[in-house]
Amino acid sequence: MKKYNIIPFFLLLCLCISCNDLLEEHPKYMISGNNLFENESDATLALNGCYGYLTSWDVYGQAGTEVQEGASGLFWAQTNKSIQDEFASMNILTNNQLTKMYWSGLYKAIANCNIFLSSLDASTSLSETAHRNFRGQVKFLRGLCYYNLAFTFGDVPLRLDPPATDNVNMKKTPKRQVLEQVERDWLDVIDDLSYQEISDDPSKRDSGTPSVYTAYAYLAKLYWMLASEDNTPSSPYWLKAKEQGLKVIGKYELETKFSTIFNADTRESKESIFRLNMSISSVKDDQGNRNSWIFSPQNSTSGISWGRYRIAKAFYDEFRGTYPNDPRVDASIIALWTNNAGTAQAAYPYYIVKGSGRNAVDTLKCIIDYNDPANNPINPDTMKMTDQSKNRFLRSGGDHQGWPYLAKTFDKNATTQRSNKNVFVYRYADLLLIMADVENELGNTAYAIDNYVNPVLTRARNSATPVAADPQNWPTTLTQSEARVKIFKERQFELFGEGFTYMDVRRRGADFFQKYIMERNNNHTMTKAHAPSNPGANFFDRLLPLESVSKNLRQPIPVEEMNNNTALTIADQNPGY
Repeated sequence: MKKYNIIPFFLLLCLCISCNDLLEEHPKYMISGNNLFENESDATLALNGCYGYLTSWDVYGQAGTEVQEGASGLFWAQTNKSIQDEFASMNILTNNQLTKMYWSGLYKAIANCNIFLSSLDASTSLSETAHRNFRGQVKFLRGLCYYNLAFTFGDVPLRLDPPATDNVNMKKTPKRQVLEQVERDWLDVIDDLSYQEISDDPSKRDSGTPSVYTAYAYLAKLYWMLASEDNTPSSPYWLKAKEQGLKVIGKYELETKFSTIFNADTRESKESIFRLNMSISSVKDDQGNRNSWIFSPQNSTSGISWGRYRIAKAFYDEFRGTYPNDPRVDASIIALWTNNAGTAQAAYPYYIVKGSGRNAVDTLKCIIDYNDPANNPINPDTMKMTDQSKNRFLRSGGDHQGWPYLAKTFDKNATTQRSNKNVFVYRYADLLLIMADVENELGNTAYAIDNYVNPVLTRARNSATPVAADPQNWPTTLTQSEARVKIFKERQFELFGEGFTYMDVRRRGADFFQKYIMERNNNHTMTKAHAPSNPGANFFDRLLPLESVSKNLRQPIPVEEMNNNTALTIADQNPGY
């Protein structure tokens, strides 16, 4: 397995550190520029530095996941004015530390990639095959960084040269132009890596490095995101997404059981299109997977766990209410567990009844008959709750378990703040649901459901023994508009918590984001009943600010960048911040 070791930084960057906070680098993370790549070993060591930045706490190791999930509208955090509260309440400030980490981490990775490409171009001792391999990998990583920046922040500076004293200050480039560069980088990946022989067995591939299939899949995702933003079936990007996606269909496979993907010992997967390797034994300072620490219940692992973010009740109820017996609910969300002292613990929708034994009572099963169409399991009637469940979930303002936890990042064997779990950045189920959306917009609704949605649902049912009743396959008689909304929600059920939900739920703009994310939260009966009672307390629900929907389609440009990059003016800040 590739280890992302970091080696000393390019001397030139060290000279530029004082010019811009963007260039505040840790030397251990940087490429050595003291000589051009004299052999493949030199280049490989430098390449690992490029991957290493993405595994740092600034990006996929922590802050990136907090930005993408905590600010998605699907998660809850304490109402205590913390930076997590800013995300969950959608009142993000320009000095938010996690936003700054994510921005700077992606730009540090880009700086390393630019230095690497410059050194590679000047090196004459490597074979043509080696040149193509290294160039393809690094252009893929640079494209991935700019993809995340553009769909999270909008217009951003487009830096394509190694950092120097004369290019520290740079204006923003329009978002679509940034994404055109992402497209060029990923098309170059296909050219550079076209020589590779790829096993027909996806379980024998290494998804920790890109292949032409990785690039095809990411181009499909890029075009799909652009088409979604156009938000019209006439967008030319739907056909472009289909063209690239078809090159990948059948090249990967769904895992037999959904939960397998998120097992702590799953290092590779036949479903993985791209992953990042995380290993406790090989990490440096500021590098490694800290997501279990951030999202897991306190005292639930052998390391440290804090549970800063939890699943919003409104999202939990829509997931479970849509598919009451879906195995993905328990595989994705922790509501029952045992702490390190061996004590049974429960979070929403369960509460513990003390007495002979410790029995978890399921609030929703007590108030909802899922077989009665008159009930609404997505939005339970609080009037039917017992006093005990009302005290637990509607009246309590102390530190209580009113919200369940994310299971996908949970690592029982975590060490200190670090998890040994790999991060699966892009998997085949994601692509299948992208292709379903694409075919639906092209007017092929029945084909989209039969060939792309129902295989994902079938895998979910088959993840239980015996086979679960939910999620049932969709009928092919759905209209295009019905399928559009169902696919939007299905992506959340299948993929939430995997490091890109912020971008995913905003891709169709303000209307979809307001109706299916913000209003879902605000119209949820339990959330409404709990939020107004004491908005200033730490452990209450919150209503999301519908007056600032457009503002919340983008993260703010960090104040440090605005202050230090003299090419930016106040007018360059994203609207509303």
